[in-house]
Amino acid sequence: MGSSYGNIALRGPERARVIEALEARGHPAYVGPETGGWIVVFDEESENDPNLGAVFAQELSREVGGVSLLAMVYDEDIFLYSLARDGEVLDQYNSAPGYFDGEDVPPEGGDAALLTATAGRGSPEALEKILRAPPNSDDYVYETARHAAFAEALGLPAHSVNLGYAHVHQGEAGELEAQLTRVGGDGAAALGAADPMELARAQLASAPGGAGALAGLEAMNAAAQHPAHGYFRALLAGDAAAVRALFAGEPLLDDPVSGRVDGAGLDAHVAAVRALFAAGQAGYTPAGTVETPERVVAHGQIGGQVAGEPVILPCACVWEREASGGFRELRAYWSPAGVKGQRGERPPVLEPRVDLVLPPPVAAHLAALAADDVAAVVATYDQTCLMPVPLPWLDAEDTVRRHYGAQVGEQGAIVLSPCAVTATDAACAVEYVTTKWDGADVPPQAGLVVFELRGGHVCQVHLFGDLAPSPMAGLGGMAGLGGLGGLEGLGGLGAMGGMGGMAGLGDLGGMGGMAGLGDLGGMPGGMDISPEAMQQAMDQVMKMMGGGGGIPGMGNLGDMMKSLQEMMGGAGGMGGMPGMGDLSGLQGFAGLPGMGALPDGWDDDEDGEVAGDDAVPDDASPDAITPDVDDAADEGDAGAPEPAGGAGPR
Repeated sequence: MGSSYGNIALRGPERARVIEALEARGHPAYVGPETGGWIVVFDEESENDPNLGAVFAQELSREVGGVSLLAMVYDEDIFLYSLARDGEVLDQYNSAPGYFDGEDVPPEGGDAALLTATAGRGSPEALEKILRAPPNSDDYVYETARHAAFAEALGLPAHSVNLGYAHVHQGEAGELEAQLTRVGGDGAAALGAADPMELARAQLASAPGGAGALAGLEAMNAAAQHPAHGYFRALLAGDAAAVRALFAGEPLLDDPVSGRVDGAGLDAHVAAVRALFAAGQAGYTPAGTVETPERVVAHGQIGGQVAGEPVILPCACVWEREASGGFRELRAYWSPAGVKGQRGERPPVLEPRVDLVLPPPVAAHLAALAADDVAAVVATYDQTCLMPVPLPWLDAEDTVRRHYGAQVGEQGAIVLSPCAVTATDAACAVEYVTTKWDGADVPPQAGLVVFELRGGHVCQVHLFGDLAPSPMAGLGGMAGLGGLGGLEGLGGLGAMGGMGGMAGLGDLGGMGGMAGLGDLGGMPGGMDISPEAMQQAMDQVMKMMGGGGGIPGMGNLGDMMKSLQEMMGGAGGMGGMPGMGDLSGLQGFAGLPGMGALPDGWDDDEDGEVAGDDAVPDDASPDAITPDVDDAADEGDAGAPEPAGGAGPR
């Protein structure tokens, strides 16, 4: 998201008079030093609402005399100003008046001659060129750049650019901080003392459409604090007492690490899990809950590093409730063997039941999987969830296959026999036993699948257990992704195959909730997209996601999607991105094998015989793992192993 900020530059009044007027109003603000005849006021109200800001700037010019110039940048996409003198508005400007309607409209307003005459400096011709440049043009890809040129032309202080109340309040004013005077509110409060999240909430609430977005975020945050998410947090912390405190009575749980555990075995179980992660650090990021009076299903992601390698493990727990609402029993679903990039095998936890009632789209989805009918599986989805961004190298069927790590529709049947169902209008969690995966008979074993629902269709699918596709599969070619500062190391994107099922990147830079960014599986040769179009698309993504500050910029995800569609065209899909968060910290994963489904004889022992031996039956040669051969599609991925048959899950 781009930078958003606002401030008011005053010309004419004395600084002491400005401070006095602000104090009288009790208006939270910071007043900068007089610089070149201008005094910049960083005020909270002006930063959050351009209409309120314009009114306040107008009133301030009436109270203190002289000229006021409110300037605002919204999400690097809009530059606004409002010029007033002695309480009268003289001029207003909007660099992108069609922005919120999705229309390409030239800049509106702005009187260059009046501005230069008021400032007593600058060339009207030069300023006119700055004002009339189209938005998103080569001259001003970012509107902060337009504001900087505008300020320089009029002789405004350099600190009037890219600095607002929130930045100052969080201690980001740099050397200017010592020259600022805080007025209004708690005058004794130190710079940077404000809660950044509170400031972000205030910004978001005042942005167009922000109130609804904020309500959604608050609801998500409240759900994330649900005690049902406490199990994995306490488990990773090695805190047996915290696990015990989650239960209304004596603890009773079933976990793939220790099997059936009661209170007497809880300490040993927590210690065993802690030992799995002893060589690194890992944390839990919640993604969602499915709650009924009888049961709560909480799911999320374990993320971090173990022995220097990144770990991303989807995980979920099912809590049975007592009549009082307290938790009496827990069933956990995750793949601890995945810490080593290998498979385990989870015996059935519950018995299948034929009397269970499933929501119609879920019943149809499971029936289509068992029938190996990929078109019927696709038909159960809300297509805007399945493929929000058409990509020319993927289609809907490819996306489904990557969700499951299986060749559905190509002898890739998956049989999930329901054992327990927890359903609401918005989601359905199915605990199952499977005996067939990817067309192969497998030992009966337990798993969990959570379906997010929308309008009578499946929106997202989250799998938990040893047969779920590895979220790390095929990430080998992403070296250099860094903090998405320029996507230096993507190697043509070809090596991003098999990211399927990324239900949130856990604690890796807060990426939390990326349920199925997935599906960027290998670009086949001959795809109809030019390097120039790809570069344009990536540039647009970076423009819309880059920058800092500007929480309101979250709204630009839709613009990013639209731009990708326009620039890249074609069909296909990215799987579904319900919660992108912060992409900082993705440092270039070494890449684990795909952990795809296997025929009889698969290795379920963590024997370490072959790196990634989850993809090799016991009686197979190590040559079944073939070295990656670099080609034009995944240049830069030299030496990273891939499962036979290509990158990522089968």
